[in-house]
Amino acid sequence: MTAHQPSVFLLLSMLVGQGQPYQYFQNRIPNGASIPHPCKPNLNWPGLGHRNSQGGGEKNPFGVDFFNNGKIWNKALCQKDSDGDGKTNGEELGDPQCTWILGQTPKLLTGLSHPGVCQPTDSEVCLSKNQWEFCDNAEFSCEHIHSSDVKNMTLRYPPTNVPAQETNYMCMDFEVPSDKDYHIIADRPYINNSMVMHHILIYGCTGVDSKGRKQNMIESKSPQLCGMATGYSCNTLLLGWTLGHPGICYPDNIGFLFGNSSFKYFRMQMHWNNPELRSDYVDSSGMVLYYTDKLRKNNAVMTSVGQLNLHITPHTDPTYYASCSSQCTQIQLPHPIHIIESILHMHYLGKSGSLIHYRNGTQLQVIFNEEVYSYDNPQFRENKHSIPILPGDELKLICKFKRSKSGIVRYGDATSDEMCFGFFIYYPALPNWRGCSWHDPFDYCGLQNPNYVIDGCLVHSFVKRLGSVYAAFKANPQAIAQHKDGPLFAKLVQVPSVCRQCTKSCMDFIRPITQSEPCIASHKAGAVTIGMLNSYTRDLDFVNEGKKIIGHIEQCNRVMAFTTSTTPLTTVKTSSANTITVQIILTTGITMASILSYFL
Repeated sequence: MTAHQPSVFLLLSMLVGQGQPYQYFQNRIPNGASIPHPCKPNLNWPGLGHRNSQGGGEKNPFGVDFFNNGKIWNKALCQKDSDGDGKTNGEELGDPQCTWILGQTPKLLTGLSHPGVCQPTDSEVCLSKNQWEFCDNAEFSCEHIHSSDVKNMTLRYPPTNVPAQETNYMCMDFEVPSDKDYHIIADRPYINNSMVMHHILIYGCTGVDSKGRKQNMIESKSPQLCGMATGYSCNTLLLGWTLGHPGICYPDNIGFLFGNSSFKYFRMQMHWNNPELRSDYVDSSGMVLYYTDKLRKNNAVMTSVGQLNLHITPHTDPTYYASCSSQCTQIQLPHPIHIIESILHMHYLGKSGSLIHYRNGTQLQVIFNEEVYSYDNPQFRENKHSIPILPGDELKLICKFKRSKSGIVRYGDATSDEMCFGFFIYYPALPNWRGCSWHDPFDYCGLQNPNYVIDGCLVHSFVKRLGSVYAAFKANPQAIAQHKDGPLFAKLVQVPSVCRQCTKSCMDFIRPITQSEPCIASHKAGAVTIGMLNSYTRDLDFVNEGKKIIGHIEQCNRVMAFTTSTTPLTTVKTSSANTITVQIILTTGITMASILSYFL
């Protein structure tokens, strides 16, 4: 997400090339994909549990009951009258005897009605119950795309097997017209397999790596697993889609620039969600982009504010914060920008979130406020009027989470991990601004400076050193001893095996490394170094191994600091009166997750 995050949009199930809500839930309800729209009998209401007929956002009464019932269809849910119109949910959905089970054909296929919308809608009873507007829910419409100067291109994956794992981030590169400059003025999804599609992001690619060297484009001629990291050369987030929206027709004063003087390649990243771990899914989804050579007044782009240090335990419902601080926007914004759309991105523990605009310490407005967040159906907020953000203003993100069911959940790419991001589209585009990231309580804004130092660590230089020695190792493992950082590399690659658990032998092994390298000597420097790996390269082996190694060291650094504190070595007491003995830590190798859950 998108970062992101990104955007989000979904269409009617009967329209070719347009999105659908999660069929994963539709299929768990009798006739779940065939319920007619109360106001448009020739169309269906595919987002059955949501106020938005296309899915996404706030739930309708049936959606609330379905969610509270564990997202399953059973006799209890069947016999309820969620919308209060005098008919049970089973009667409205073609299962009047409440006998339907998953995989069967419902008893009735006609005479269906919506279990979350009281009907007849104009009756006295229903007028008091249907307290939201649903007859005018918009489908994709954009008068600008019918102009003679507007062309369109469809970026789609070829039919591709979906890996049998829950979370899959795939990337593929596309060459786009570059004979002149163009503006994208509208987009819509082309969803081929709604069983797995969660969101799509499109990045602009410069074709230049972190050292300013030209890269061979296209890198990914076919879809490849890529994680959330799209690499240094493709890190400008332009467009996106996710569940719940048919597409976007952008205001007539903005467009997304590509072509001769800008991006000549796009990287399209898809998030496939496959919770059933099925191996027979295939997808060839994509995006339809509408563009013109009649350039508009402003270039637009998408960016984010996010928190990268999440630590969610079974004990509390935590709240995390992140910010584009006033100091950061004062430095990074040479002039005012205008936000036109925004979206919250969290995962399944996400409960609610908001993005708030401050000026001189005073709250001006709430950009978005998701009181009930749904990972399966996020909602993109379109502003009626653009929101001006001045240099020195603050954008504060608040993410509230439910406690984990077991163990510790941290920040990460997987659906089972968590995230806290607020994405927004703004204009005019700033070519070198990548938004605002925090690793609580550290603000990554300073990393825009290539000479940035934290706790004695020259971060950019250290990451480049790691990249250099890793590249040398891949080219010729035998020659690694001659590399100036060869001895360091030889030690680092042993860390995951030596420090599977934070035992005394692990601590003894990493202590000399941390004493000689300030970039992995402190928690804060280590965390920042991990964050830098994604932006340095798209080599996933390097990124993942670097995260694993430094992550092990960073966590054991905390335990070493803890065991060498002024607290007696035999016992550590926390505010909740929990105690653990250091002797147990050192002799049994209790897992880091268990240790940290007590005192972080």
